[in-house]
Amino acid sequence: MRTSVLVSASLGWLLVATPASATLIYFHKPDTPAETVTSDHGRCAELAAGVRAPRHQIYTPDIYSAAAVAFFSGLFGSRERRLLAENVMRTCMADRGYRRVEASRDLEKELRDLPKDDRLQRLLTLSGTAEPDGKVLTP
Repeated sequence: MRTSVLVSASLGWLLVATPASATLIYFHKPDTPAETVTSDHGRCAELAAGVRAPRHQIYTPDIYSAAAVAFFSGLFGSRERRLLAENVMRTCMADRGYRRVEASRDLEKELRDLPKDDRLQRLLTLSGTAEPDGKVLTP
């Protein structure tokens, strides 16, 4: 019994451990000033910060299974909270008229080479340009 719980939990971890997308994605709304982008992003981030993952109670017959279930529930619960917060952020920004854009490789390389403050300023500039630099994603 213990072995089956640990094996199934380990296989679940392997499926979750690899990220689906490692590219840079930013929000874009044509001809929007940086102050508006900052304000909208801040309001949506406040909404996303209040997200909580639901708790699941699982019956286990012994202490070893309970420990394994608690450990993996903690791991998957934090992942679930991050995914819920990301969905809230996407929906909130889409409601305000922003599109998600996958940055081109050149832009991504440029942004990774910039210092943190300059990177933030460049992203604010990109968010309000007339045309996005990259592929526009569906909402």
